[in-house]
Amino acid sequence: MSHGPSHIPRVAGKCRKMIAMKFDPVFVYGNYVEAAVWAAMGVIALLRLPTRAGVALAALLIAFGISDLVETTTGAWYRPWWLLAWKATCVIGVLAIGVPLWQRARRKRVQTENTADRSK
Repeated sequence: MSHGPSHIPRVAGKCRKMIAMKFDPVFVYGNYVEAAVWAAMGVIALLRLPTRAGVALAALLIAFGISDLVETTTGAWYRPWWLLAWKATCVIGVLAIGVPLWQRARRKRVQTENTADRSK
């Protein structure tokens, strides 16, 4: 099954409009589920990390989820170019904010475990 437009006619000589675009239902519903998962992770990040970094991480995760909804109308994560840029920005942001947060939480957990072991 094709994941692109069946044809793209010219409308009023200026703008192009995709008509009769058909996508595999598994692709569409899969992206809906993926969008919900990213949004849920964003809400969890917001609730568990009430800091500026946590809010930024939550916003990026939710934005990534919204990009999956847009993807259901374009047929691909890399098309159009701005959707690819949107997704890449979200991924880079999540890594830039999320990895340091995870490392900090891991160090804190190890430190707590070490302290607990010494007190026994």
